[in-house]
Amino acid sequence: MSSLSPRTKRVLDAISDLSSYRLLWYSLTDRPIPLEGIETDNGPTGEFGIPRDEPVDDRTVIPKIVFQTWKSHHEMPANYRYWRTSFLLTNPGFRCFLWDDNDNRQFIEQRFPWFLGRYNSYPKEIFRADVIRLFFLYVYGGFYADMDSECLRPLEDMREMGDVLVGRMGGDNDFEHSIPNAVMASKAGQAFWLLAIAFASERLAEFHLRKGAQDIRPEW
Repeated sequence: MSSLSPRTKRVLDAISDLSSYRLLWYSLTDRPIPLEGIETDNGPTGEFGIPRDEPVDDRTVIPKIVFQTWKSHHEMPANYRYWRTSFLLTNPGFRCFLWDDNDNRQFIEQRFPWFLGRYNSYPKEIFRADVIRLFFLYVYGGFYADMDSECLRPLEDMREMGDVLVGRMGGDNDFEHSIPNAVMASKAGQAFWLLAIAFASERLAEFHLRKGAQDIRPEW
């Protein structure tokens, strides 16, 4: 196999990878392949916080945690429930948290009370959903994924890839969303997230100075 060219190896890897067939099926039929084995109902599918008797002591690897947030535990679009199920099914040994808006606010109130006033001053929940992931990853580590993300492969192999993992969209350094916040991961206690929180605080202050400019988007 070592004599194969990189292109040939990529083709063989794609042929043997079930996720490739899932994507092909979706592109041809506009319907996702059914996920069997785990059902998520409309009730709470996560818990608030990680119990204090289960601290994240091992900071040598990314914890087996998947964090997601949605506005409600009880009402979720069917496609979001499907994509969330893909994380539960593909990573059976992981703890998959789903926090709603109230959980997010309670977390900030309990762990970062100095930020609560700023947190409440955001104009919409989407801004708060964007910033909460920074605080969660700093405290607990693990993987964050937007609700419209589908997990095609187990996350286990990524746990030793680095201290902080972020995605990249394309190779254009000038593209505003070159590094999106839709999927991120890290070990617990990484100062990278403190820097991101500091930048977010500066942007929020500028937002208020501009008296809530309507052209400012959550990503900014």
